[in-house]
Amino acid sequence: PVADEQLPRGVRLKVHRVISAQDMLEAARAVYAGADIVVYAAAVADYRPAEYHAEKLPKQTGELVLRLQATPDVSATLNAARRPGQVTIGFALQTHDGRAKAEDKLKRKGLDGIVLNGLDALGGESGNYTFIARTKDGAPAVDPWGELGKRACARRILDAAQTLL
Repeated sequence: PVADEQLPRGVRLKVHRVISAQDMLEAARAVYAGADIVVYAAAVADYRPAEYHAEKLPKQTGELVLRLQATPDVSATLNAARRPGQVTIGFALQTHDGRAKAEDKLKRKGLDGIVLNGLDALGGESGNYTFIARTKDGAPAVDPWGELGKRACARRILDAAQTLL
């Protein structure tokens, strides 16, 4: 959930509120086919608790084991049904081996481009970004954008998407 003042506004924008990765996948499935450009900007948790408890668990002595299940991979699932001409761009937040991991994610998820960023972008107004695009021959094209404000980064993402379109 995101506070209303943090959400974009516009006559042609429609916000679909979701709580979980599964909710996001279902909401996105409904609009995915009609999108020319898809930017996967949400930071979806990779795992969720295997068991849900509506109430606080009482404290016990000893160890508590928390079992986790993988959440659906929204971008990989949606991109499996991509139509020709549709452009998809994702993000890769990495702490190490960023370029290699971003390039792997680009291929594995069937993206046209990916924005690589580090932890410095979390919670701040700027970050250090690199854009990696998939070329027709399959080799990645790397464009280091450097330090940018988030609005400037968003503009560059849309410009890159338009170029890929």
